[in-house]
Amino acid sequence: MRISPRLASLAIVSLVLLTSSGYLTVATARRVRSIESQILSETVPAIEALQTVRATGLRLATLGTAQDLHEFEAAMTQLRAQRLDQRRDSPVLTAVVAAGQQISAIGITSPVPQTVTAEQIGRAFAAERAFTTAVDQAIGSLRQRRGEQSLEVIALTSRLNDVALPALLGCALFILAGTIATAHSIARPVRMLQRGAMRIGAGDWNTPIALDRRDEFGELAYILNRMAEDLKNLHTERDQATAALVHAKNAAEEANRAKSDFLANMSHEIRTPMNGIIGMTELALNTPLSIVQRDYLQTVHRSAELLLVILNDVLDFSKIEAGKLQMESIDFSLRQMLDDTLKPFALRAHEKQCELMVDIRPLVPDALVGDPHRLRQVLGNLVSNAIKFTDRGEIVVRVERTRLREDDRASLRFSVVDTGIGIPPEKQAAIFRPFTQGDGSTTRQYGGTGLGLTICQQLVELMGGRIWVESETQRGSTFHFVVTLPVSPQTITPQFLPRSDELVDMSALVVDDNATNRRILIDLLASWGIQTTATATGDQAAEIARQASRPFSVALIDMNIAGASGIDVAASLRQSATCASTPMLLLTSADQPHDAANTPAVNGFLVKPVGQQALLESIRRVIGLRMHVDREPAAPSVTPTRAAHRLRVLVAEDNPVNQKLAQHLLERRGHTPILVANGREAVELTTRDRFDLILMDLQMPETDGFEATAAIRTREREADQPRVPIIALTAHAMQGDRRRCLDADMDGYVAKPIKPVELFEVIDRVMAAATTAQDSRLMASATYLES
Repeated sequence: MRISPRLASLAIVSLVLLTSSGYLTVATARRVRSIESQILSETVPAIEALQTVRATGLRLATLGTAQDLHEFEAAMTQLRAQRLDQRRDSPVLTAVVAAGQQISAIGITSPVPQTVTAEQIGRAFAAERAFTTAVDQAIGSLRQRRGEQSLEVIALTSRLNDVALPALLGCALFILAGTIATAHSIARPVRMLQRGAMRIGAGDWNTPIALDRRDEFGELAYILNRMAEDLKNLHTERDQATAALVHAKNAAEEANRAKSDFLANMSHEIRTPMNGIIGMTELALNTPLSIVQRDYLQTVHRSAELLLVILNDVLDFSKIEAGKLQMESIDFSLRQMLDDTLKPFALRAHEKQCELMVDIRPLVPDALVGDPHRLRQVLGNLVSNAIKFTDRGEIVVRVERTRLREDDRASLRFSVVDTGIGIPPEKQAAIFRPFTQGDGSTTRQYGGTGLGLTICQQLVELMGGRIWVESETQRGSTFHFVVTLPVSPQTITPQFLPRSDELVDMSALVVDDNATNRRILIDLLASWGIQTTATATGDQAAEIARQASRPFSVALIDMNIAGASGIDVAASLRQSATCASTPMLLLTSADQPHDAANTPAVNGFLVKPVGQQALLESIRRVIGLRMHVDREPAAPSVTPTRAAHRLRVLVAEDNPVNQKLAQHLLERRGHTPILVANGREAVELTTRDRFDLILMDLQMPETDGFEATAAIRTREREADQPRVPIIALTAHAMQGDRRRCLDADMDGYVAKPIKPVELFEVIDRVMAAATTAQDSRLMASATYLES
């Protein structure tokens, strides 16, 4: 039986029992109240009326006064008012009324006491006895009646106690027993369901709930058993899916490792011959060649450089996609980073008749903390694209601070503005997707993989910033990206800023036909305290010079001014009295021309884009100021011609082409290269001979570069020998290779294909640091001996 009908039956029976017991109790109580009401309304008033009639009648019979007669008649009237004809005891009451009438008659006819006869007295006594007897009988009858009514009340009350109360008690017991039985019938399956649910929750899906009932509990047990079966099947499927996922994960990790190994090996295998192609081509271009031969070799060199760019893009995209690209956090100089980034693009921009300019707003801090390499990569990619898609005009790299109230952090917006072909609005969102360019014909016309902007976007997002583009077709594009970098507490800026009293009361003349470049130079010189006058043509410059009240402290002249050469403008200004002795610096987008190097009208050349440090140091040089020196000496600046003495360089390289390239590069700088084919030979040779520097390839037969470096460092420590600088010269360019080399106690890292300028910059830096360390050791030894 289901629970609902069971509970309904118990409720109905309990209601019937309660109703019956209640009805019996109410009926008995109503009868008791009726009898008690009758006693109070009939019997008691009648007895009181009879007692009054008796008292007044006896006084009337004794005294016989008119007052007594009047009171007796009033009492009789009250007695008759008891509705004698409707009462069960009306005969006795009627007899009382008749006897009362006799007493009343005697009282009315009673003579004066002196005349009363014996007969009258006898009748009076007889009437009095009859009256008294009638009244006593009536009172006795009424009292008997009241006793009978009281007995009836007692009987009804006893019956109520004997029947109604036991009925109520039985009803209560029945309800209690039914409730207990129902609760027991519910509690047992509930406990079984609870235990079953706990087993299911604990993962025991093999033990079903043994509850075979045709009610709600049976249905719930069936549902729980079905759920346990489903969970069991689901768990089995999940285990199978988990095993499949683990297998797929292991396979993916293995594939990822294989891809990483493949990329590393392919990078090494491609960069090794690329190193020979680019290096040997550069060497060949520095020899006497015919026009056709030079054109062929330049084409080979450009194609190799393009292939290298594609290789770097694919490697970077693979590293970002695999989540293995980590951002550094080091102190760096923003202006130095911009100079280093833009200098390599100056010649490319000049070849396309583009002005490449850098505009750093005065409020932008210089000493920052971040990843300068990745920041340089983003800017280099954007500038390279700007040069690629701009045939004529200008390219401006602008840096400005977006929020000025930050003290320890700087929110910087970098903008690369060009006057190129522009990007249609419907294509602007697609250019940031991998392997996508603004137009399908763009790839055919300009080349490229379509990965550059994707890499830029992901690098900027890794730095916590965002990148976007604003562009109009045939009017140019502006790529913006915003990053927030901590301001470095270290002092890096003095080399870019003059001292407060260094350039006071100086004036400058700027001659440049590019309005943007003029504005940049005016703002920069004004931030240094130099009063600047700018013009766009040589004629206007000559007129300004003639009208000037005092000589200019320095003149900055563009090399290519519309309608004239910068050298001619400088020579013309020399004819003016205010510029006859003014130092003049020529701004050129190409390398310094050999025929103009000795031009007396020009005091120096600056290659665009003009960096702040180069401009400041050139101004100091031409006006004869002492070069600014920081309190703490910095590492010597790196230039391609820095080598001050010949070095004996051990080159450990297994590739014959790369050996030949390294030999030619070192010999052209006046160094003496000694070649070995593997790390074992390098270790053996260092035990017999002394070298100033070691160029160590990492991947070599028998003993690789890491093992050879470890053996050399161990021997140096054990024999207390001076430390020989070691530079890793390798085709490995994956994430972490540079850190691995430095952690292996090497002093520098150069990735193949080798760029001569980069190679000799690293050599100069490493040798300068080694010389400084050696000088410090000698000074410490001398101090120790003196003490």
